[in-house]
Amino acid sequence: MELRQRQEMYRGLDRGLARAVELVVTPLLAAGIGYLLDRWLGIVPVLSVVFGVWGFVVTCWRQVYDYNARMNVEEDRLLGRRSP
Repeated sequence: MELRQRQEMYRGLDRGLARAVELVVTPLLAAGIGYLLDRWLGIVPVLSVVFGVWGFVVTCWRQVYDYNARMNVEEDRLLGRRSP
């Protein structure tokens, strides 16, 4: 395997691992903040669930947005179009 191919493979693995960690950690942090607010307000499961779901939805939306942006750049590169 050529050096350039290995580097590209490792970059892909890095991106995948970073996205996987982001999908797990972001909703957990949001749910943790919700839990602290729940304990302070005395309504324990409500904000934890709301913040956790919100964190997951925002993270997924960001993943899709980033994916679409990268695919548009790749399509432009493959089709020989120039970015404005």
